[in-house]
This record gives sequence, structure tokens and C-alpha cells, in this order.
Amino acid sequence: MRGLIVSTALIHYPIEARRAGIAGSGVFEMRIDPKSGRVKGVRVVQSTGSQILNWTVVRSLSHWRFKPGAIVVAWTPVAFTLRRSW
Repeated sequence: MRGLIVSTALIHYPIEARRAGIAGSGVFEMRIDPKSGRVKGVRVVQSTGSQILNWTVVRSLSHWRFKPGAIVVAWTPVAFTLRRSW
């Protein structure tokens, strides 16, 4: 899929989720406009288990861009993990 992506938006771990100890992983589906390559919709295929994490991913993925005409649907896994600092 790398050669099909024109630009991406970073998916930031929301500070409020980190402070609350919220972690999770999920799978998201992007529907892409074949003419423009813009993401026209994002669907949660497998939830992260947190509304705030899901919302963050959906918002970020909606800014991704693909080569026009190259792809109409793309799935991507996303994981939010907490790291302990010793």
C-alpha cells in the first residue's frame, strides 16, 4: 500500500487517554474517492475499545490521500500502547 499513499496525517495518542491509562488496538476501513484519492469515509471495523481513541483515528485517517484511481478501499490496523518509564 505504500506506493499508493500520497500523504498521511499522524495519529497522535490523546493526552487525556494516556493520563487515564487507556490503551487499545483496532482496525479501520477507509473509503477513497477514486477521482481525487481523498478519503471520503472511515469506518471502525474493530474498535480500540475506547471512543476517544476511535474518534482520534477516524479524524486522522480522514486526512490521508491516495493516488487517484489506484484504490477505493483500504484497511489499516492502529495500536495505542502505554509504556512504563522506570
